[in-house]
Amino acid sequence: MRRSCSAAYQADFSVGTYNLTRERAEVNVPLGDTVAVRASVQRFDHKGFTDDEAIPGFREDDAHNTGAKGAILWQPTENFSATLSAELYNANEHGQAQKNVNDPNNSPWRISQDYPSKSKLTSELYHLNMSYETPWFTIKSVSAYQHLSSVLKEDSDRSTYALLGAYDHIAAWNTKVKSYTEEFDILSNPGSRLEWIAGFFWLKQSSDQFVAEYGGSTPPPVLTVPPDIETNPPLGLNYGNDSLVKRRSESVFAQATYHITDNFRITAGGRLNHDSYGDDSHNFSNIFGPSVNEVFNKTKDNVTTWRGEADYDLSAANMLYASYSRGYKPGGVNGSFGQQVIQPSFSPETNTAFEIGSKNFFFDDALRLNLAAFD
Repeated sequence: MRRSCSAAYQADFSVGTYNLTRERAEVNVPLGDTVAVRASVQRFDHKGFTDDEAIPGFREDDAHNTGAKGAILWQPTENFSATLSAELYNANEHGQAQKNVNDPNNSPWRISQDYPSKSKLTSELYHLNMSYETPWFTIKSVSAYQHLSSVLKEDSDRSTYALLGAYDHIAAWNTKVKSYTEEFDILSNPGSRLEWIAGFFWLKQSSDQFVAEYGGSTPPPVLTVPPDIETNPPLGLNYGNDSLVKRRSESVFAQATYHITDNFRITAGGRLNHDSYGDDSHNFSNIFGPSVNEVFNKTKDNVTTWRGEADYDLSAANMLYASYSRGYKPGGVNGSFGQQVIQPSFSPETNTAFEIGSKNFFFDDALRLNLAAFD
């Protein structure tokens, strides 16, 4: 049976010191009997709390952030629904007011940093959730796309060259990440003696990173990122990196729980996992002379994991259980070159565990006591 509802709207506005303003609005609107829309947006601004005495007019700890969410629900029949949702976020800020221990100013609202710290962050996340119910089972699909972009520059020494006689500045630490995921499940309808689920999961991800960090004890040059920095690194470039990391993950899985009696049930399941990583890393620096190298490290894993468990309900508030399972953490790659301690890749980790225990509620659920022993 479908339920009808009326539109709902909400908005508010706030002001405060340091030119603080916050605006929020939300709307929830049905569009006929089968479609509904929900959306919200927020804007938050304030000027910086802390004066940077080394850069006239520059303040730390400001905020200029915008966030928005939206969702569309489509339910043409009782047994099918689809929800498309989006989350968007944008931040444009100066750095955090972290004081160097050598800063001569005792005021917490005044610092001395000779390189402006700035950050820009953009994030997008989209989901499509679909569900279809049949008399025998339910089909579910969760599709997602995420994009993140971060552009950062930072005064890492948190001070000035005049005070320290040295400097450490990050002229660029830029990151872009894209992820695509899909999970498809077929599962039994609730209430049957045999409950089960089967499906697959897929992930494709890429991460681009560019870093340029300058430092030294000689007076700092103008800390920019020249167009030929990767082939002709300038003097004082302590670390430079331009890398692309790609990851793929695929798995199929199945699990079933059989209720032997109303109080006793057993569960068994397994998962086939395939993971692959590749890191194309270009490293460049100029400390005692120009240094440029490139590595391409990759790895693949094919691992099976599983789980078996038996549960017995002594009462509605007390349960005994025993389980035997194998877990898995994928391996990966490093973008290092020539190091002996840091290897180009690292192996996956697996763990096989046997556990017995008890889960209990007492005094009308006011006290929860869980006991477990495992090997």
